[in-house]
Amino acid sequence: MEKIENFKEWLKEIADNQKFWNILIDEEQINSVTKHKTWMFKISLYTENYEYEIFITIDLEDKDDIGNLCCLTKCRKHRAGEGWVRRDLIFDSKLSYESWIKLKNEIIKYELVEVECKEEDWQSNKFKRKVT
Repeated sequence: MEKIENFKEWLKEIADNQKFWNILIDEEQINSVTKHKTWMFKISLYTENYEYEIFITIDLEDKDDIGNLCCLTKCRKHRAGEGWVRRDLIFDSKLSYESWIKLKNEIIKYELVEVECKEEDWQSNKFKRKVT
């Protein structure tokens, strides 16, 4: 399917080798709501703390359907006392290259961690770069 092949090319922008992602689903299914034939493509990307499940769904009976791009994150590490997996829907949009760029940005934002420093260090300009 051409749209899936295009996505695989886009994916190479962040993971140029398939050893960095795992195809979980790549098959025709019946949508439980619309009862239409749907193509489902699902991959997982892994970071230190998260698994990113990226889904593409395309309605095969609707010729105007360009597809949907969706991403769920799943925390890979439990907090003390947790018996469940924390998940978030971080992206849901129509399938396009522009959507892919937005999804990559969301993944980057999700991975960022807060810098810890003392307020007085910021006030004293300790972290400003010196120009020589």
